[in-house]
Amino acid sequence: MEKINHPNKPGKTKTDNRTDTSTMRRCTRWAIGCGLLVFCCFSGILSAQPEDQRKIVEMIHVDSILSMSYNGRTINRFFGHVQLMHNGTMMSCDSAYIFSSSEFEAYSRVVIVKDGTTLYGDRLHYDGAASMAKVRGNLVRLTDSTATLRTQHLDFNTKQNIGHFFHGGTIDNKGNLLESMQGYYYSNEKLFEFSDSVSIRNETYDILCQSGNYNTETDIATFTGATSIWHKDGFLSCYYGWYDKPRDYFHFSENAYLQSEKQEIWADSIFYDRLARKGDLYGHVQMHDTTQSLIVFGNEAHFTETPETAIVTRQPSMAYYTLENNQPDTAFTRADTLHFITELNPAYIAKDTLAPATVDTTSMDTLALAAVDTTFTGTLSPVIVDTTSIDTLALAVVDTTLTGTLAPVTVDTATLAVPVPDSSIRKIFAYHNVRTFRSNLQAACDSFAYSSLDSLGRMFVRPVMWNEEQQISANEIHFLTDQKEILRADFLQAAFIIMHEQDTFYNQVKGRDIIAYFRDNDIYLADITGGAQTVYYLQEDSVVTNGNLSESVNMQVELKQRKIQRIKYYSQPVKSDTYPLDQLPQEKATLKGYEWRDAERPKSRWEICSERPHASRRAETATFSKPAFPITERINKIKN
Repeated sequence: MEKINHPNKPGKTKTDNRTDTSTMRRCTRWAIGCGLLVFCCFSGILSAQPEDQRKIVEMIHVDSILSMSYNGRTINRFFGHVQLMHNGTMMSCDSAYIFSSSEFEAYSRVVIVKDGTTLYGDRLHYDGAASMAKVRGNLVRLTDSTATLRTQHLDFNTKQNIGHFFHGGTIDNKGNLLESMQGYYYSNEKLFEFSDSVSIRNETYDILCQSGNYNTETDIATFTGATSIWHKDGFLSCYYGWYDKPRDYFHFSENAYLQSEKQEIWADSIFYDRLARKGDLYGHVQMHDTTQSLIVFGNEAHFTETPETAIVTRQPSMAYYTLENNQPDTAFTRADTLHFITELNPAYIAKDTLAPATVDTTSMDTLALAAVDTTFTGTLSPVIVDTTSIDTLALAVVDTTLTGTLAPVTVDTATLAVPVPDSSIRKIFAYHNVRTFRSNLQAACDSFAYSSLDSLGRMFVRPVMWNEEQQISANEIHFLTDQKEILRADFLQAAFIIMHEQDTFYNQVKGRDIIAYFRDNDIYLADITGGAQTVYYLQEDSVVTNGNLSESVNMQVELKQRKIQRIKYYSQPVKSDTYPLDQLPQEKATLKGYEWRDAERPKSRWEICSERPHASRRAETATFSKPAFPITERINKIKN
């Protein structure tokens, strides 16, 4: 009788074309006897060794055994319902080749069971000395109470309960789909570890990363390396992070970046609670809102999405950028705390429910109504003018005597342009030690507030503004903007304008209130009400020669390039004295309350903000592709 060609493919015996039935029966009985002897040896040696020293495999059940010789080595083949055990791991198959007391190969319907983890495959090579089960097949499945891993190549350490898959694997668990080229499964910890082309997807997010892990019990995924995350509200990226799905809570760190339709956010670390729709940012925070042309910096920020708010602390600052005459210009502001609020505009919500258009003359300019040239016959009702709503100085120039006849005023409402209100109102608050720097304007105060509803900014507690050689201060400052520049500023209570004229000479304007009108962020007209006073130095051939002191209840000052051009008086009495410079009394050279506060003035934007803005990543991230899950697609095509 010839030897078999290979243990996996036993050859047929040759008897010179004659069949010796009795010989075959004797060989079969001999093989079964040897198999039973091997079984007894396995059991005897197993019971004689401590658990942690057992290297042999225990046979639990087999229907039949065939013993053969291959290259001088005795090999036993087990058939039918084969069951083997090692390290408390139960292994079963349809047939197995036993090479030694600790090594075998199993074929067809291979199943490995250990501590709630079950492994299925077509082929198994088991090395008891290393406690290593190498499972292969058209489809290899590893399942436990929480997840199922599908692959074609998996090595499982039965002692440590650790599985290693390679050449691609995919997991579908609790609505999470995960795949990678290789990874590990730690059965005791219920932990999958992935590496190389890791993709994760659930109903909310798509994630691509270099490596990561996933705990099937806690439903928490961790990702490392270059990571990209897509969700319905935008895009995120980082180099380290984790996702707690039950809490819908994210953490991103190491170059964390978040992108939405309106904003781009950078930080060293981002925590985001999707259920509460709020987040916390730490370290080198930068928030760029393109809709408001605003960049916010800081080292700590907390934001909510409903309502839309953000509070920035630890060296916070903001940069509001504009483009004027094709030249970029940016206003930088810092404070101890910056607070941003965006809320729905009730006027926008109600715009579709308005009644037919009517003209509310109370909202129209009084002077514009007076300028209508009309004729009218009949009787007029008394006209009552609320002078509290009209600028006091405007009354002084209005001719209130009317002659002739007036006709009814008719307005074609169809030609009126009805402005559409903004959908939201944006508010900005800055608390304590507020400083602002712009190329042509600087400011300081303790607190600041701005609302887009009326485009009005308010400065509180020793507010002061500088424009070139000009300083303006008051107890409170309100200013109106058109987003690009200041249009008007109200300096309320103890208003004071100081303009450096030459050397140690400073022109001064003082009053209870000053209403200043701006053009290109320069004051060109100022109305002073309530105890108006001025100190004005006159020059001859660029040399200061005289000083003028004026007083009146109200006055108007015209300026050009921050120099006084003309003064108009609107009430009597008026006191105006001019002194030669050498005769000007020292105590009259400065008005009461004079304070030149240049030491508080920011000299550059770097005093306000030391951070440099990040370049936008929108164009870059638009080229990124979401995970396609090729491994999962390939394995899904395999029939079990």
